[in-house]
Amino acid sequence: MKIEPTVFSSRDFMDLTQEEVHRLSAEQSKNLDDSLELPSAMQAVEEEYGPEGDWQDHWVTLDTKGTRVYTRMYLSNDASVALDAGGNIVRVERF
Repeated sequence: MKIEPTVFSSRDFMDLTQEEVHRLSAEQSKNLDDSLELPSAMQAVEEEYGPEGDWQDHWVTLDTKGTRVYTRMYLSNDASVALDAGGNIVRVERF
């Protein structure tokens, strides 16, 4: 089953308590864990950016309106690459 990433507006977060944000983050992390597309995308990122990086889950803001998606982000010495639950690259930053 293909998992589609869920995109959240800034308004979705406005009234959430810290506990609710943690719960939502845990739910989105499970979606990343359950994704069939993500492992091959992660492998491709590691092949391109090297094996010395570290994977962490983070919210990534997509635009100036505060639209965001929960991602699995690869952090290496010279770049970070964020993947959504569909295995799509949503952000690359080079240092």
